[in-house]
Amino acid sequence: MAQGPACAPHQITALARCLTEAAAVRTGRRLAGAHPVTVLSAGEALHTTAGLLGGPHARYVHEINTTEDPLLRFLGRITSWGRDRVTLLAPTDQVRDDLASLFPHVPCRNRPFAVADPGDRISETERCAAPWRSGIREDLTRRYQHSLDGSWQTDSPAIPTEAWRLLDHLDQHDGRIDVHDQDLSFRPVSLTRTPSWWAEEATSIVDTWRPPANNHSQSGPTIPSPSP
Repeated sequence: MAQGPACAPHQITALARCLTEAAAVRTGRRLAGAHPVTVLSAGEALHTTAGLLGGPHARYVHEINTTEDPLLRFLGRITSWGRDRVTLLAPTDQVRDDLASLFPHVPCRNRPFAVADPGDRISETERCAAPWRSGIREDLTRRYQHSLDGSWQTDSPAIPTEAWRLLDHLDQHDGRIDVHDQDLSFRPVSLTRTPSWWAEEATSIVDTWRPPANNHSQSGPTIPSPSP
């Protein structure tokens, strides 16, 4: 008796991911109301199926490693009218070209994953209102204390020192991070290229925090206590 083609594991994974994304989009649309919904790391296939089942949304597709097998292509064809419900977002020109070739009838735009449009950046009011995740400060304090009292063993003073720096910063800024503080050196970066300053800074970080060759015979730097 003739048997049909076996279903490859990645087909099953792609279908399961599509159904999961569709369910997440439906939940997101219900909770977000009139706000748009975006899948930040979408699967490589079944875009129209996700749109048909989940509803209107944007989909970030970061790379294309596999192509749809006959079963997935068939499912994509019978759900093709869901193409009006999705917009594909590609972080690079190459990914956009791949998507346009594989899914020519699905709208696709090139848009870096990192925020590139100044209009998309959060305002000063939004930044100041941004809450801390509950427990972060307690985690930092525990990391600092356990590193100093020997509960956590480490060959480098980086963990307690960096934890203290952030705790001290919070004490000086009413429990919030001041993104304009020059000591923090926040700078714009891109996912598509390495910043020109990174090699020098990375070398400095390694040289500063490299554990000593014989940490039993060398004492680490003195680390101050956080402000009370």
